Amino acid sequence: MESGQRSMESLLLLMANQCPGDVVTTLLKIAPRGDSTALALWEVMLSTAQTLEKVLKELFIKLQDRQNRLFYTYQEDTCFVRLAARKMEVFMPDIMKVLEDGNKNIKMKSLVVSRNIIGHLKKTKASPIAVQLMEKLLPLFAAGFSEVRELSISLFRDLMKTVVRKNKRQMKTKVEMGLLPLILHMSDQIHSVAKASREALLAAAELLKWKKLKHLLQSHQTWRIAECLLQRDRRRTEEYLNQSLPYLEDDQATLRATAVRFIGLAGQLLRDQREEKLAEICSALQTLEEDNEPSICSLAAQTTSILSTPRVRQTSRCTLRSLCCWCC
Repeated sequence: MESGQRSMESLLLLMANQCPGDVVTTLLKIAPRGDSTALALWEVMLSTAQTLEKVLKELFIKLQDRQNRLFYTYQEDTCFVRLAARKMEVFMPDIMKVLEDGNKNIKMKSLVVSRNIIGHLKKTKASPIAVQLMEKLLPLFAAGFSEVRELSISLFRDLMKTVVRKNKRQMKTKVEMGLLPLILHMSDQIHSVAKASREALLAAAELLKWKKLKHLLQSHQTWRIAECLLQRDRRRTEEYLNQSLPYLEDDQATLRATAVRFIGLAGQLLRDQREEKLAEICSALQTLEEDNEPSICSLAAQTTSILSTPRVRQTSRCTLRSLCCWCC
């Protein structure tokens, strides 16, 4: 009866809210594989924001438990796959909000859930969702926790591979927004984050059909990649500078140094065009002249001096080459 079904759903939501671990474990254990009733129960528990977070948290715990063979078997179940083309679109606002406002653990769980669900969807369903997710991942590249940085960058890479033709133009736009952060994070002090950044850039080169970037990455000519980015589209120089400025305050010395070097390269292109912007850049660099790292103090001072000196008439290419060599 309809009234009985409503009572059952209310009870299930109450149980999921009060004892999410017990409910998730029990349902994973006793529900038959591919059972429509089990699917209905999962949908009820994931239908409200209050229980959504708790249930996803418990599913994440089970996923992380490598001894739990039950869940590894169950996650391939038709029930889970069906629950994922039908519900992902509904969950997107909640997942995106959590990625923006959640704490470290909640963000990690949301990233894992997003990756797993996207992996179960057909490309035609995953592609538009992937485009929505891409921009939300960018702020996480600079997260204070290396686990969040690595997972968000890896997901950024994976999402590129899900795009279908009708969403490719939108995807390319999102990917181009992530190019500079990925270049900077190749200098991340955490090796796994640096590796993930390089792999994501390779995926971006494939998607954008950018042969030169792919060649530089494969030949490990990392010092030339920033120059390559600026030469590809000089109209975006100011946009790239705006992206790089926050990295001058990053906790990692390697990222601060890499940001200074990039700003030195990009600033060369603005010297005869945007004096106000150049003054803003020099002001930001001057704050690093009292950095805890002596090498960064020196680097910032030299960069400020170069950008403040009246420009000697040279070709842009020669100027960039000269600064690149200085940066190394």
